[in-house]
Amino acid sequence: MRHRLRALAFACSVTLIATGASMSIAAPSGAQEVTATDCGSTTYRWLFWPQGHDDLTSVPHPATDIPHLDLYSGKGKKFLDSQNVGYADGTSATTNDTCAPVELPGGGSASLKGTSQTKQLVCTFPSTPVFVAVPESTVDSPSLSALLDGALVVNAQLGDPGVGSFLDYNAKFCKLKKPPK
Repeated sequence: MRHRLRALAFACSVTLIATGASMSIAAPSGAQEVTATDCGSTTYRWLFWPQGHDDLTSVPHPATDIPHLDLYSGKGKKFLDSQNVGYADGTSATTNDTCAPVELPGGGSASLKGTSQTKQLVCTFPSTPVFVAVPESTVDSPSLSALLDGALVVNAQLGDPGVGSFLDYNAKFCKLKKPPK
């Protein structure tokens, strides 16, 4: 039930943001905008670090205690900079320049599973998903989500260390795995 409520809240946020964008509401100076992008792959690895992480040998990032998420395209146990397509933490959510802008889709609700534990989420979709980055300037906690044919399939929300970070996903397309070391 909790995951359905978060999915519904996300769908409502996307709808309100899309409505505001179509009405040409000006964002405050310096505010990030909600973005929708297609990163060109059907397989993604979401590295979810709700407590941050120590130094890692397989991921090119230094140790940090900041809750965050790294998004990589493709398969495998290596996480190359060239495969990194997105990032989110408690202050921002973005996709990289390698992703192409697309129209902001309408959000649909789905039955999602969830975790607040450090995990790797591997997702294989039948077509390329649309990633929606919702920055802190538009909501209380930033999120990076994936929609497939308008339906929410992954939603990562990042909060403060120790509280407020979660990763919801559609188990039809995604499987939880151990995080890389």
